[in-house]
Amino acid sequence: MWTSAPAVRRAGLTAVIAFLLCFVTLGRPAVAAEPPPPHFVVTVDDATLTPGQTSTVSVTFTNRETEPVQFVYAMLWPIWVEFLGCTGTSWCSYGNDSHSMLAYNLTAPLVPIAPGESRTVRLPFRFPADLDCTSHWTVGLSVSYFHYEYGQGQATDSFDHPESIAYTTLVCPTA
Repeated sequence: MWTSAPAVRRAGLTAVIAFLLCFVTLGRPAVAAEPPPPHFVVTVDDATLTPGQTSTVSVTFTNRETEPVQFVYAMLWPIWVEFLGCTGTSWCSYGNDSHSMLAYNLTAPLVPIAPGESRTVRLPFRFPADLDCTSHWTVGLSVSYFHYEYGQGQATDSFDHPESIAYTTLVCPTA
């Protein structure tokens, strides 16, 4: 069997380069991917409330898709809070079966929502006037379920995936 020295050297050099590339690639630390921005950002006007006092939670939806969003439906379901209405939605339901559940959607004329664009709804709420304030209930307000549609009817659903949460605490009135 006949082999030429240059061919052997080229094969050896190729093997050494391949080995070094594997070593360099495997030796680098893994870079964590940046988490995607949240679909929803939730803020609350008051960090503490007394029984019966009204405040507002603002929920901002941002379109993370590359196509316009045509429909957005979201639900909040905190315990011990009564929702009182919605501003910035075309449909809102609260207090039917439970004063603590609120569902709303953004439809015409509020859509489409262009890529990167946001829409904010304002949702007034309160702790019931007869709730025991000595317990210092802390309520987390977040979107517990949402569904949206974009492009040619593509849909995304998410359950119990709070990407942003705001808190308010029930306190007794100061004397």
